[in-house]
Amino acid sequence: MVAVAGCGGSATEAPGSDASVSTGDGLVIDEERIADKALFDAAAGGSVDFYSTSDAATEERVIDRFTQQTGIPVTLTRLTSAKMEERVRSEVGAGRFGADVLRSTDPLFIAELAAKRALVPWSPPSADELTKSGAMQPGDPGITSLYGAYALAFNNRVVTPEDAPASWSDLTDAKWAGGKLGLVRPTAAAAAYADLGLRNFGPDFWPSVAANSPRIFDSVSVQSEALARGEIAVAIFPVSSAFAAAEQGAPIQLVIPEDVGVAAFPVTIGLTQTGANNPAAKVFLNWLMSRSTQQFLAGSGIIPARSDVSHAEGRGQAKLPAVGTPQLQVFTMADQQARRSEVIATWNKAFHITTTG
Repeated sequence: MVAVAGCGGSATEAPGSDASVSTGDGLVIDEERIADKALFDAAAGGSVDFYSTSDAATEERVIDRFTQQTGIPVTLTRLTSAKMEERVRSEVGAGRFGADVLRSTDPLFIAELAAKRALVPWSPPSADELTKSGAMQPGDPGITSLYGAYALAFNNRVVTPEDAPASWSDLTDAKWAGGKLGLVRPTAAAAAYADLGLRNFGPDFWPSVAANSPRIFDSVSVQSEALARGEIAVAIFPVSSAFAAAEQGAPIQLVIPEDVGVAAFPVTIGLTQTGANNPAAKVFLNWLMSRSTQQFLAGSGIIPARSDVSHAEGRGQAKLPAVGTPQLQVFTMADQQARRSEVIATWNKAFHITTTG
């Protein structure tokens, strides 16, 4: 752990980190100032309550790195989107929102909280770069902290790379009929892939995929287990899950579709009213949006929000498309506000799903 005070301005290598960390005059990581001395000194001895609907394993790695580099502990509350929204609405309604910082895979929920003034605008030191990258707008409490994405994946013990689907349109091929293809129901973030299909291939695309009788899963975790065991051969799959599976030795290989790229969605972060009075929370949010942290995330199958961060080709998986390129098709907050309900309803109809819960 890096000492918070008494470092004399020298650069220190945090355990398990390749970053140069200086805490002698505020917090500086890889020559980027994260917090000035006044803010960082005020954060000393503090802690952060962090609510997130993002991947738990990734968040735990992020928190470990932050504490190693700053000495500030973080308490993580990780729930699914539906459970988190239920909890937060209850807490906000009772006037006791327990988080300092909230990260959500549903940008519409962040917008809802911003409208209720449960979240407050915050401008990190990287604000100019984030604005340039389209990750934030001045005065908007919601900042895109990263992008999740859906692509294709296959079990490489069941399917050879030569036979694997190379494009979204390949999913209509009859060779994947009879339960060889697995899809997770597109509630919340997964609506991004449903939208990509409609937007690029028209209203007949999902009925054509449905004609192959794919297996439908209610959760990515169950879908991932089925793909790893070879119970399904191919899948529309979260990119970060493919990276994690490969790290754990599962025979899951990612495909970046060659026709229209990946279906991406913003993962949004906000500072709460409570966090606005907590210097440690401000340091944490600044740190999350730093170049060093964004680069760290890029090695985990996560697409950084900053366009000045390179995109990793890690763990034997394909290199991911960058922000601003045609191969990254983002289901933006404006898109979701305009048509997410319609997209999900259309997908459900194609697959004869009668409930939307």
